[in-house]
Amino acid sequence: MKKLVKSVVFVCLLINGIAFAATVFTVQKIQVTGLQRVSNDTLMSYLPLKVGQRLEVPRQSTTIIADLYKTGFFSNIQLDRSGNTLIIKVTERPTISYINITGNKEIPQDKLKDVLSKLGLVKGRFLDHATLQQINQALENQYFATGRYNVKINVKQTVESRNRVAVHIKISEGAIAKIGGITITGNNNIPSALLDKQLTLATPTLTSFFTRKDEYSEQKLQSSQEGLQNYYMDHGYINVKLDSTNVGITPDRKQVYLNFQLTEGEQFHFSGYKLSGQLLDKTKELNQAIQINKGDVFSRQSVMDANQGMSTILGNDGYAFAKIQPEPQIDKKNKTVFINFVVTPGRKYYIRRINFMGNASTSEIALRKQLYQMEGGLYSTSKIHYSVFRLRQNSYLQPAQPPQIIPTAVPGKNNLLDLNVTVAEKLSAELQLSIGYSQAYGFLLSTGITQSNFMGTGKTVGFSINTSSYQKSFSVSYTNPYYTPDGVSRSISVFGTQTNSDQLNIAQYSTDSYGANVSYGFPMSVYSSLNLGYGFTDTHLKIPVDSSCTKAKAANDQCSVYQNFQNNYGNRFKQLLLTVGWSRNTTDNSMLPNRGTSQSLNLTISAPVTNKQALQYFKLSYTNDWYQPLNKYFTLRTHGTVGYGDGYGFMKSLPFFQNYYAGGLGVQGLNRAYSPFSLGPVDPVSRQQVGGNLLISGLVSIILPNFFHSNSIRTSIFMDGGNVFNTHSSVGPYDFKPENLRYSYGAQLEWWTPLNLPLIFSIAQPMNNQPKDQTDPFQFTIGTMF
Repeated sequence: MKKLVKSVVFVCLLINGIAFAATVFTVQKIQVTGLQRVSNDTLMSYLPLKVGQRLEVPRQSTTIIADLYKTGFFSNIQLDRSGNTLIIKVTERPTISYINITGNKEIPQDKLKDVLSKLGLVKGRFLDHATLQQINQALENQYFATGRYNVKINVKQTVESRNRVAVHIKISEGAIAKIGGITITGNNNIPSALLDKQLTLATPTLTSFFTRKDEYSEQKLQSSQEGLQNYYMDHGYINVKLDSTNVGITPDRKQVYLNFQLTEGEQFHFSGYKLSGQLLDKTKELNQAIQINKGDVFSRQSVMDANQGMSTILGNDGYAFAKIQPEPQIDKKNKTVFINFVVTPGRKYYIRRINFMGNASTSEIALRKQLYQMEGGLYSTSKIHYSVFRLRQNSYLQPAQPPQIIPTAVPGKNNLLDLNVTVAEKLSAELQLSIGYSQAYGFLLSTGITQSNFMGTGKTVGFSINTSSYQKSFSVSYTNPYYTPDGVSRSISVFGTQTNSDQLNIAQYSTDSYGANVSYGFPMSVYSSLNLGYGFTDTHLKIPVDSSCTKAKAANDQCSVYQNFQNNYGNRFKQLLLTVGWSRNTTDNSMLPNRGTSQSLNLTISAPVTNKQALQYFKLSYTNDWYQPLNKYFTLRTHGTVGYGDGYGFMKSLPFFQNYYAGGLGVQGLNRAYSPFSLGPVDPVSRQQVGGNLLISGLVSIILPNFFHSNSIRTSIFMDGGNVFNTHSSVGPYDFKPENLRYSYGAQLEWWTPLNLPLIFSIAQPMNNQPKDQTDPFQFTIGTMF
């Protein structure tokens, strides 16, 4: 169509442009009229004729008109003669003053303007009316690729002064076409139901709102085709062919029907493998990386995994660009495949220099200490992998833009590489704010700030202050993750707390505690570390005076738990706290993980400083977080916490103010349908919560697809379970028994705000609450994670 339009226009130009009869003359002067934006010199540069040359009309005149028309500058060209002067009369095409696109939401303007640019429709250029006719089809094709077959494109132009034109493009995107049906034909050996699971497209289901698998797009279609072929190749069908894919659209363009036609071929098995090439005395290690056995069904993925494993082994010894070439030997008669892995290690490389990019605030020294790969050392694939993992665990780097380490060859050096480390920083100052409200204790407010990358050093400095109605506290902490060159960290903290539990529905007491702690972290592996610490705490316990409760009457059960404790042990305690901890973290994201495990095991032992002011107790706790993707859209998370404490020596039980509590969001004994601190043992005298020395808490949740299209927002559905117990009680509702556990279910939304502040909303329903339980279905917290 475009060629036809240009041909018609060109013929018309020739008819109008030849304004004088057939003749031959020498051109002594060339005069041009009608130019506005195009300079005279520019026109002359395209003119196939110079002053002093002979002009033969009409043969040469048609060439002149054709060459000038090809420039795209002019909509009309005429030639005339006055004596020996050639007169060229032109009409310039209008220029595009601006291009206005409205109505587009799914496809950004930059991408749409790139499409227009390829057509020559760019601000400042001359407007070709033939190009306007192509805009609709070009933009429609972009939307068709996303499944929006009902898109409407309306193109208008507005004439402006100085021979300019404004182009207005109004888009009505329409809805994405849904998958009306999918059929697979030719699959004689593998059921369609199994093949359907390999597709990224599907007919509508209850989960389509999250997965969007029922929305058609060319990209999903291509991914589905690859999924089918990969599945067959991984199950021995090496000659599978996807003969055709038919896409049918309903007349209203709202539904798409797909038909995949394939030829399976026959199934093949492995007949064995061998290693050849330069094995570098690593035959044993290379064989261990190959999980291929004679008689197994052929799998292309197994071959790829073997390649990757062998490349890593060689890469750990400096062979950064080792090549493993699998050469299949196919026996069609016996339907077997024998793989010859040809090993070409190439050169051994060393690291010359490590370059950092993207670290505007963080010093290179801080980042360099995170790396296992060192300058001057032998290149190691595993060390680079571990370095990326360690960088990803830093709270001052963007988890949505993972760090990258790219090796590049050093010019002129055949055995040296530079490593380019690219990171993306985020706000390293973490503001913490917790807000809560319930009938039990009214409003709560605590604030704090943690600078996890203090002055770009990678060190952490934190300060927090709590000003709630029941507690006032402060803490100052400092962590140096590079205390020694071997990676030992040291943390120092100073704290003070004044607690008045009269404001809560727990035991009536208050404490003033002050102290300091020092702890050291010893790396055991890339993923785990051992922590040892010590500290000093001075605690002053304040119990309301009750004339009916004395030491003499304590044995008659007339005193509350906390009054009995004061009668037996006093109210001023100076303690030496010893801590031992082990932690392991393999999660893929420090903020909102999707894969991996985080574990911690901690022991705290309280030893007296003096015999007169003594508390002898211990607390042992274990926490496990596990994330496992169920498929491309859903992730399973399990979380469990077990805590146990007790007295030793002359103490018969854990001090009541060291007890565990359960219930509520942000409480260690998480249970989101119950009021905070409301579950567990109740004092028989005051009828208030006193907590327990045994904590059991867990949850199972399904992390839902990210339908907000944001890396900082996560939604999930969950079931919580747990409670706290008194192991020194053998009867009643506070002894550890399965029937005394509390359960709830609900939904939660987590949002990491731009201030690096986690905001959590939950709505939950109890499953087996008892008459005296306090429930609180809607809860939220800011700055608290669990």
